[in-house]
Amino acid sequence: MTEPNTDPRALVEAARKAFEQEFERFARFEDESALGSLKLDEAEAERRSLADLRTRHLGKKSVFAASKNIS
Repeated sequence: MTEPNTDPRALVEAARKAFEQEFERFARFEDESALGSLKLDEAEAERRSLADLRTRHLGKKSVFAASKNIS
């Protein structure tokens, strides 16, 4: 069994890559015309998904937060 990576920089880099990979699905909204094609319930679902993504990657229990506690 391998020891978990305790290098804060490596943890942050891995978290960054994971965030970017998950965030790609929201890239279509850079073009504001894509926003007009959403129904209200679809837009609300996307907003909740984005909030969940933010919490997972920046919340108190995220890898990023945990990396600050590693010396």
